[in-house]
Amino acid sequence: MRWGLALTVALAMMLLLTPWVRAAAPECPQPTRITSSVNLVLPEPRLRTDVSFAQLRSLGGSAYRPHGAEGMHTVGLARSQLRTSVTFSKLTLNGAGGACSRVTHIQARIALENLEVIVAREIPRGTCGWTVVRAHEMEHVSIDRRVLTRLRPRIRSYLIEAAVQLGPVRGRSAEEAGAHIRRYLEEALDQVMRGIEKQRHDAHARLDTLDEYTRLSTVCGGQIGRLLGRYQHR
Repeated sequence: MRWGLALTVALAMMLLLTPWVRAAAPECPQPTRITSSVNLVLPEPRLRTDVSFAQLRSLGGSAYRPHGAEGMHTVGLARSQLRTSVTFSKLTLNGAGGACSRVTHIQARIALENLEVIVAREIPRGTCGWTVVRAHEMEHVSIDRRVLTRLRPRIRSYLIEAAVQLGPVRGRSAEEAGAHIRRYLEEALDQVMRGIEKQRHDAHARLDTLDEYTRLSTVCGGQIGRLLGRYQHR
């Protein structure tokens, strides 16, 4: 389903459930151009070398582990938490019957928080194997940056379309109207991020292939494989 159609269907259901907030009235502000901005917070990862093979295994490894790699050990990991929030500006007219508001600007914040790149502590820092594992995990970080940067214009357009479809919002007070707008825009942002999450997952999965896992265990003269062998036979 295209995102535009998904937006129409999902948000139309929200409007059907709350038809009273859609009622246009003379006291509502006149339509105006809606703008949107998306602030991406993409920090440098914290590098960790204090996590053992055993601890990495308990963390579950990559979320993108391919079929056939279930028995392979995790030697590195890139992980983060994707956090989103939305704020907005509006025009409001107050009257005896309550308040009516229109969105004028939307600002979304999308942040990769607690970003870490982990290389197993059993791999000596600075060695060929350490460098290769770190490069692999840094590529996961780069994938997130590329996907979010590439799709930022789509997020912006999606939020503007959502606000246009919302139109004027009435409430018993400006605060009540603002609360309705906030819930609506938060749902719109959640919806567009679900589509982006699938694209992120697919991009990471294209890196974490069985061939790539095999390569990591055999490069550098088989250094990683030998280290894992020692760990397994302790």
